[in-house]
Amino acid sequence: MHIHIPEPEIRLYEDGFDAHDLLNREKDGERLSELVGRIDDPLVIALDGAWGSGKTVFLKCWVGEHLKREGNTDLPVYFDAFRHDYMDDPLISLVGAIGERIEKDESKAAKAWKVVRKNAPSLARIGLAMATYGATEVAGKVGDALINATSKESEKAIDAFWAREQGRRAAMQEFRNALTTLTEPDEQGTPTRKLIIIIDELDRCRPDYALSLLEVIKHFFSVPGVHFVLGVNKAALEDMVRVRYGSGTRAGTYLEKFISLEIRLPDIIISDLGLIPDHMNIPVAQKLFRELAGNMELPAKLTEHVSNYLSFREGREAYNLRFAKSLLRDIALAPAGFEDKYPAFQIVAAGLILLRRLDRQLFLRAQKGTLELNDVDKALAISNVSDLTSSDIKESINWQVHQAWAVFLNPDLLDEAKKRNMNFSGHFRDVSHRRASLRELAHDLDRFHFPEASS
Repeated sequence: MHIHIPEPEIRLYEDGFDAHDLLNREKDGERLSELVGRIDDPLVIALDGAWGSGKTVFLKCWVGEHLKREGNTDLPVYFDAFRHDYMDDPLISLVGAIGERIEKDESKAAKAWKVVRKNAPSLARIGLAMATYGATEVAGKVGDALINATSKESEKAIDAFWAREQGRRAAMQEFRNALTTLTEPDEQGTPTRKLIIIIDELDRCRPDYALSLLEVIKHFFSVPGVHFVLGVNKAALEDMVRVRYGSGTRAGTYLEKFISLEIRLPDIIISDLGLIPDHMNIPVAQKLFRELAGNMELPAKLTEHVSNYLSFREGREAYNLRFAKSLLRDIALAPAGFEDKYPAFQIVAAGLILLRRLDRQLFLRAQKGTLELNDVDKALAISNVSDLTSSDIKESINWQVHQAWAVFLNPDLLDEAKKRNMNFSGHFRDVSHRRASLRELAHDLDRFHFPEASS
């Protein structure tokens, strides 16, 4: 059994959405492909999603799916920024990543880029300094030279300054020319293929590295036909800006200098409604939950009971991916032996796992022994079973779950068959013992906590 959800094995540049699209995001990928395909102006697209919302899986799948498009000649490059943030200069890493993608290509464009890659360290030293060179430095250094030196010395100082400046500009232009060759422009200068650089995990990097990477993109890569897709948690990126430039910085305005447009990646598990009847359709929330639970080798019965609770709430609200992952980790941390308990215990344990995430105050009432059956029915959406009497309703999962909670909270409401069924209710005949058992169970489930990100 595992407490961490295994990352899906995606073959980069090969696999598309077919085998991995549990969140119904293929259409989002199609729209992104259509956008980068028809726009020639350089774009920096922020794919914004909360931590744990599946950005990495989406981007890796999208790269492969984009390459499958009919007539596609684009060159996508996937770059994991977090794996490279130990380095001082992101430009060298980016140049290297592009070079690896065209390593075996002997075209004119590839040869031009190999020269750039060879000179990347010196280009980074010269070019980045120029990119971040501000008007203040020009005014300061040249101004001081004029004030503190003779006219002849001033002339030499100014000449040296502008010579250095022109050298930097020449290095930048050489770099952009090499980029342009990768887009294979036609006679009118229009790119015939796109260089698409996918930068993932930017919000996990050191703030100085992440923001330097944005500067590099802006100053070095602003070339027609060159697009960037950034997988980011924009709120976290704004925090980085404030860390670097002060808490009063208007972080959103600062990022507008670098980001052309934003695409919000839904943090929602959307039901996969097709032409088949709804009752035959497996909602994506449950499908994802069950598949991930299988990968983690979680206890089958407890997982199935939690999945049933999720089905009760289907249609009331949409689940986000982080919520589903949190539930799975809570199941992994549940005390051993639940599978051997009597059915009512298993059902209530699964309900407490969900209640702990849905309504913390009600969960604490379970620990104190003040939880009421009506509260549970409402919070866990177990249907309004108080008026249900037909035999088919009593055989439904909802009724079974309601009866399980009644074992612990209100035995007077138990169906007569359940009162006689010791296999269902266990050996606790006295309600006070059952409530004590429920309190102990709630405390057991609350002993371990995974630290949760605030965003």
